[in-house]
Amino acid sequence: MILVFGKILGVFLALACASGCDSTEARQKNELYPFTEQGRDLARQLEGLWDIHTISYSTTCPEEQVINPMNGNTRWDTEEHRIEITWLTGGIQSMEFWATSSDTLEVSRSLEILDCRVTGKALMKITELGSEALSGEYREDYHHNQSEVCESASEDFDFPDACEVAVEWRGQRQ
Repeated sequence: MILVFGKILGVFLALACASGCDSTEARQKNELYPFTEQGRDLARQLEGLWDIHTISYSTTCPEEQVINPMNGNTRWDTEEHRIEITWLTGGIQSMEFWATSSDTLEVSRSLEILDCRVTGKALMKITELGSEALSGEYREDYHHNQSEVCESASEDFDFPDACEVAVEWRGQRQ
């Protein structure tokens, strides 16, 4: 799971449990992405070491709950169409994606507790990919199911019903 997702989802879990719950009641669901030849080919092209830098960044999420993941030296490891990006410097620890087409990486997860379900989805669109350089657009979207528990927690802790993170980035092969 994208660690930024984990941070946001963790906040919502804490918000939902403010009224008292057992965290073992939490259920996580990961979307499954079917294998495609195009996705595998993209993953193979992305594999390796990349130095990633942000060109632009914006968010509607509370600043203290998110970080810009698109900065630092990274290692992109692949297995079929699954890609794990590990930060060697800067950024976050790691992010996991599935290459779903010739230019798109995706991941979607949800966490549910006490009828409050929070969903996070990340999409990375590769806009340029050469042997030595790449660039793209990265977006994370979060929302909850507007259950009474979610609404109450969002209101109590001044957290939006939905928010997003958007980053335009560029990288050089190392």
